[in-house]
Amino acid sequence: MAVPGVDVAPSGIAAPAGAAVGSGDAVPSGTTTPSETAAPDGRASSGRELSSAGAVGLVLAGGAVLVIAGQLLRLRLRIRRERQGGGDGR
Repeated sequence: MAVPGVDVAPSGIAAPAGAAVGSGDAVPSGTTTPSETAAPDGRASSGRELSSAGAVGLVLAGGAVLVIAGQLLRLRLRIRRERQGGGDGR
């Protein structure tokens, strides 16, 4: 679906209307052009894109961090209860 006033760049990134997309503008040294980062299937890929496997790994790592934080919180609360003499014998 076309949106008036917005052009879509080949990489799928929206650019303001009238912006030069792929018009051969000068590329600063040390950067790659879309042709240098093309995916095997011909789609342009950016170094900032994340593969689905990478995304799953990131979610699992985040979950592990939350589990560890929860365990540390439980340990901290248990130690505080024991110091205050309010241990319930569990």
